[in-house]
Amino acid sequence: MGPSRLKSWDVQYPAMEPNDRRPPPRLYAAVLRLLCCTGALFCFPGAGSALNMAYPVVDGQGRAALKLRMSCSEAAKELSAIRQWKLNLGEVPGPMPELTEEGDGRCGFLLQESMPAAARFLFEKNPAYNGINCWNTVLTLNRMSVRPRFSSKQEMSFWMKSPYCRELPDGESPVPGDVIALRSFGEREEAEEVHGMLYISPRLVFQKGANSTQDPASFAEAQDAFNRYRMYDPDCWKIRGVRPSACGRWANVYHCEDPSAARRRAYADRPWLGELAAKFDIIEKGLSAYALAREGGGFSDGGAALRNELVLLAAEIEKRPAAGFFGDALKLAVLSAQKQVDFIVRQDLRRGAGFKDER
Repeated sequence: MGPSRLKSWDVQYPAMEPNDRRPPPRLYAAVLRLLCCTGALFCFPGAGSALNMAYPVVDGQGRAALKLRMSCSEAAKELSAIRQWKLNLGEVPGPMPELTEEGDGRCGFLLQESMPAAARFLFEKNPAYNGINCWNTVLTLNRMSVRPRFSSKQEMSFWMKSPYCRELPDGESPVPGDVIALRSFGEREEAEEVHGMLYISPRLVFQKGANSTQDPASFAEAQDAFNRYRMYDPDCWKIRGVRPSACGRWANVYHCEDPSAARRRAYADRPWLGELAAKFDIIEKGLSAYALAREGGGFSDGGAALRNELVLLAAEIEKRPAAGFFGDALKLAVLSAQKQVDFIVRQDLRRGAGFKDER
């Protein structure tokens, strides 16, 4: 039986007047991509979108805000979706912010009290080091990872296949906060993670586009986000199961539940696992703070001692055959944290040698 498509998520292209002589959006995108690839135009990643819709900003008072290229009546729907995302995570949004027509067809509004607390913390924040990535952003905002750091594709896959996430069946619409997992076939002809982001509305996603210091977590137009990963065909954005032959890359959509209470019970049932988790929590807290803002210690010796502690923690979990689901999750988190240490060490070496940060 072949894969089926989630028809409920229809891409909303801008309306075209009957006498509009512009090419259809897909044709426009295809022509623009051709010009980019041949060098006729210089293009940033994601070029080929029919329009640049989302402009996330932090205002002069440090407040998160979003400007959308649409009328305020349309922007109100996007704001409602963001507030629903916060509600879906069990948080209560603050008062509805004022929407302001800003000219040039844009509408702006503050996000401070309308977005989830963890998303507000990460919003438009450039980390001090590479590593914190799209998969960790997805997992952190679904409370599967506790803190910002690098997360491996194996950690992402583990959670998407877990009892706490389910792939949406045919006919079920995504809700704000659902996970969009972009995938492709790897060397072994098995599906591999390519990117992860959060569905907010048919037009808006929340993501960290790359693991670099120059790419903060933020809102983006859905079409731009897919284009950045060379997924130009909207029919490939909402696949159930494995990809159809026409899609080199495709997206599966998941609804995930907060595993925090079950994790606490698992640690209580296995005190040794709870002790190891507490050790990792201390390490991860310092590692995350350092990766985000160079706060805390642990790198006076180049990170060797910290990495060794993580290696020993992973080995200790490995020795316990009855670690269970949350033991496996902890081990994957520890292995991902080792990679975050490697990012910091490598970047410090490059900076010491006078190289600019990799993008």
